[in-house]
Amino acid sequence: MAGLSSASVWVVRPEGDQSVLILRSDWTAIDATCAAQCAAVALERTGLRSIAYDTSEISRWDSSLLVFVSSMRHAGRSAGRFC
Repeated sequence: MAGLSSASVWVVRPEGDQSVLILRSDWTAIDATCAAQCAAVALERTGLRSIAYDTSEISRWDSSLLVFVSSMRHAGRSAGRFC
């Protein structure tokens, strides 16, 4: 991930019956598929079935962000959970 740890670009916050995935920093030229796999594991641990995205802390983005969201949807569908 181009010098960024997973914790610096996303964090999961349980909120009611859903998880809010807070996306931060730059989403440019990162390994978004790997980040999505890590985030999916974190969301699995919450036991919640719905994801909301908070993108208010993203400063720049490119197609890496789209790959991340698509990978999250795929992970959720594969697990028969969120998305």
